[in-house]
Amino acid sequence: MQETAARGWLRLALVLGGEVTACFDAAALVCPAPALVVVPPDTHHRLAFSADASGSTLSVPAWAIDALLDGLGGDGLRPALARAAVYPLVDATLAAHGLPAHFAAITQESVWAAPARDAASSAHLGLILAGVARLHAARERSGPARGHDDALFLRFRQLIEAHYRSQAGVAFYAARLGLTRSQLTALCRRAAGQPPLAVIHARLVAEAKHRLLFSAASVAAIGHALGFRDPAYFSRFFARATGAAPARWRRLHAARG
Repeated sequence: MQETAARGWLRLALVLGGEVTACFDAAALVCPAPALVVVPPDTHHRLAFSADASGSTLSVPAWAIDALLDGLGGDGLRPALARAAVYPLVDATLAAHGLPAHFAAITQESVWAAPARDAASSAHLGLILAGVARLHAARERSGPARGHDDALFLRFRQLIEAHYRSQAGVAFYAARLGLTRSQLTALCRRAAGQPPLAVIHARLVAEAKHRLLFSAASVAAIGHALGFRDPAYFSRFFARATGAAPARWRRLHAARG
């Protein structure tokens, strides 16, 4: 799916599954989930989402953003909205800024007729913009070194996207990036606050959850598709990450949905 924005609208895309290709002018950046894309008003762009992409998008008219920032004393927020940006994220960053909850809350407010829904939506949007400002400030404070880390970590995540089903280990990815294992570990701790194996495993768990919820394949077949030859080992791996064996996790979440 491809989307372009109308003139005069701020676009925010929170990608929680799959990947997004963001094209700004002549540059194109492929970013696997999770990621946040910020497109200021009147920015020529195209966003292309993979078939398995999931998440939320918001389009807000520029006048509404200006009014909100004026009300918040938003001088500190405006620089974060001055240029198009893609922020690769990790689960800890999503939780710290509450981004999925705020996007979901705005969607909810748009479909019911509760009192003060505009005020509630504005409050959630303000918190999203605060998250954008903090991501922008962290990137700016870190300067060129952080920019290099972001680019290298994004390459690591793109490699994971291409190879995670093969059960490739840390040494494989380090070699592809021209790094030692120690250098890749240091990079991931700086960029994501966790070791590379945790980043790799998080992608496997995310895919396992997606297949458990949206396919009728057996647990054993899903594990095999993700490179686990032993169904019992796949079940133990999944349970360590989620607190529930795959079959039980599927029943619980199918019941909720």
